[in-house]
Amino acid sequence: MLVALFLLKLLGGDLNLKGGAKSASLTEVDITKYQLKLPIVVTEEIELSLNDFSSLFVIDNAPYGIHRYHESVKDKNVTITNWTVESCSISQVRQMDFFKPVNLPGLSSTRGTKFQSANWSEDFGLILRSSTRLKDVPYADSFTVDDVLMVQILTAKSVKVSISFQVTFTKSTMLGFIIEANTNREMSHWLRSYFAHLKHVSELFKTGVIDLKEQSCSTNSSNPIGT
Repeated sequence: MLVALFLLKLLGGDLNLKGGAKSASLTEVDITKYQLKLPIVVTEEIELSLNDFSSLFVIDNAPYGIHRYHESVKDKNVTITNWTVESCSISQVRQMDFFKPVNLPGLSSTRGTKFQSANWSEDFGLILRSSTRLKDVPYADSFTVDDVLMVQILTAKSVKVSISFQVTFTKSTMLGFIIEANTNREMSHWLRSYFAHLKHVSELFKTGVIDLKEQSCSTNSSNPIGT
């Protein structure tokens, strides 16, 4: 069985990805402690409200969500569940499955699964944590790749986005150093490219090229934070 992110709890209130705001208890101290756990790949201010960021990238059927980005980098058969509240938890969770192209002898693609968990605070912002496993590559059952997207409120119209990750070994392997080195290199590039995607879409939204009202009609999505 995959090591699901459902076992990794964060402190804080729900990011209500179905619409409407809920109370939150995520404190600045909690956030600071959590930020120190993983090295940050990229951190930068984006001129979007938390509301708009969530509507563009996070909610169910978000027009520029992570599933759309996976498709844009040639992953195939991408499917993603809607956000649900995990039993006995304050987190909302979902799962994405996909086929990722690889260049290995006898293997052109590998199955992948990404588990995500979301928490939010109306005072701080959003924490979106992902745990990804590729199923068919050598030693795939030995590790997961865990990343954290933190969206901190700066002003009513801007947020600071930070992305970090680590390779988490679930069992011992003699090739751990090689796996970690290769994964660190590839994942750093992937996450920087993903951040460029966030930045590009944000610029299009700011200049009026993207209209969330039109997007919401086509995707039938609701805003997670409320009005």
